[in-house]
Amino acid sequence: MIALHAVVAAYAMQAPAPRFEPPTRHGASAPPEPAPAATPATPQIQPGRDNDATPLDADAAIDDPRRAFSPQQMQRNQAAAAQAQDRRRLGPLAAQTATSAQWPAALAQRLRAGDGGAAGAAAELHDDCDELGGAPPPATVFDEALVHGLDASMQALVRSEFEARVQRLAERHRRCAAWRAARDDLAAARRDYAARADADAFEKLRTRQQLDPPTPSLLERLRRELRALWESQSQSRVGRALALQLLNDDNEAGDRLGLQLLLQLAERDDTQVEFVASVLSQGYGRLPPQPDLAPQWQQRAAELGADAAIDAQLASAAPAQAWAWRAWRVWLNAHGCYVDAPRAQDAVLAADLRALQQLDGALSPGARAEAGRVYLERTQRYGDRARAVRDCATDG
Repeated sequence: MIALHAVVAAYAMQAPAPRFEPPTRHGASAPPEPAPAATPATPQIQPGRDNDATPLDADAAIDDPRRAFSPQQMQRNQAAAAQAQDRRRLGPLAAQTATSAQWPAALAQRLRAGDGGAAGAAAELHDDCDELGGAPPPATVFDEALVHGLDASMQALVRSEFEARVQRLAERHRRCAAWRAARDDLAAARRDYAARADADAFEKLRTRQQLDPPTPSLLERLRRELRALWESQSQSRVGRALALQLLNDDNEAGDRLGLQLLLQLAERDDTQVEFVASVLSQGYGRLPPQPDLAPQWQQRAAELGADAAIDAQLASAAPAQAWAWRAWRVWLNAHGCYVDAPRAQDAVLAADLRALQQLDGALSPGARAEAGRVYLERTQRYGDRARAVRDCATDG
């Protein structure tokens, strides 16, 4: 571990302040949702029904995730993972946003009462709804090209994930429409909270960073206070925000310190590994890609379920290794690990299923058995950690 407190305390940061929680993939915005073809929408998810259920083969499911989940299970897992993400980010507000149209007023009231959890939820909503934008939800039609060439049971899995994604997007759009309607009142309530003497220090910083014009004096004050907060608390969320400030600085010292701090955070916190792998492979701010460090962190991120990091492993994988990585991502996808990810989870699933189908024909029986063994070992060794990092469903 690299002790940075003393060094950072003497370092005068000059960089503009990025968002405290930027998109995972630096330099790349989330691609638009796939343009749907004109096939009528499937009905909304109904957790209690057995629509498109696929009989499971217990023996085959041991080393092949394609036979381990029914469409109904996958739908339940997508919904459970979405709820887990909302609970982590929004706390008790998550249930209110799903059941009551009055949640913005309740949130504002909690903010003015000095509720730190409400301040965190308000900041998360600000980021999520800004990212989602004001465009209407995508049309609820299915792109038949996604499942071309797949057998009927695999097509049913992809359709189930499509249904889950459409429903999730509709829920987020409804929530963000209510947020936009109450945006001014919520901003005022957040400022009232930030003015309190007992306000959470980090949430005070996030409030100013999100709501105030980014003047040079404000940015300098945010940098100074963020540095002091890291020295006193050493929380991952504070350290990551400080590292991003350093990486945007216009000198090599800032790059070195920011990189050291990110590596320190990722060594102790699995939730930071994917972002660190992305920074090392693509660069961030003024820090260029780090080819000497990136491969080991991409491997670690892939083992923890990072979509882009799995793609990096596939780029150089032999056929049996590729089968194991694809199967790993299908297993993660089936547990809802890619809810709200930049790439639509049904498109990722369809691509992996198609690749697995092609690899089935290319591998010898011995190579296929070895691929299944590697996949099974990966799920046993990393499955619980990956699901914890990504708020995935734990059943199934």
